[in-house]
Amino acid sequence: MDKYYMSGDRMSIDLNYGFGNAKKLFEKVKRDQNTLHNAVISQNPDSISDAVFNFAVTGYHIKDWLKNEGISDVESHINESPMLRLCADLCNGSKHKLLNSPREVIDPVTSINNSELTCDMTTITCDATIPINGHTVRLALTSGKEVEILDFANQVVSNWESFFSANNI
Repeated sequence: MDKYYMSGDRMSIDLNYGFGNAKKLFEKVKRDQNTLHNAVISQNPDSISDAVFNFAVTGYHIKDWLKNEGISDVESHINESPMLRLCADLCNGSKHKLLNSPREVIDPVTSINNSELTCDMTTITCDATIPINGHTVRLALTSGKEVEILDFANQVVSNWESFFSANNI
């Protein structure tokens, strides 16, 4: 049975399929994270593109589900998290083809592209299951810093886990 909601003179219809609440959507973003990981391992460009898009859109729009469930401090949580701000920009830039109003203003993304895997003696910057001659996706920031996509996904999920835990969701 469809659920209809009235807000003033505006009607909303609950058309989600199978999720029901923000916690269930958060479980989806964790599955999207796993799909992204597997796509990078596969080195299939189309699978990687699909997985980056799906992860960013779900990872950012958890906020809408939380807000519709009456959780009030979602926007401030996103504003306090550089990775969630980057997720917002990656989501909106992907959904609309162009990003017109970046949410991350301190160190915004300037590009997202394929990058050869790199290691140095102090830091391993990628998952060890990616082929050594493979590629990964990196978010290039204005500061010159690069964020590897799997590290980005881990931080986005970790940020939402903290939020859900702090709010007993």
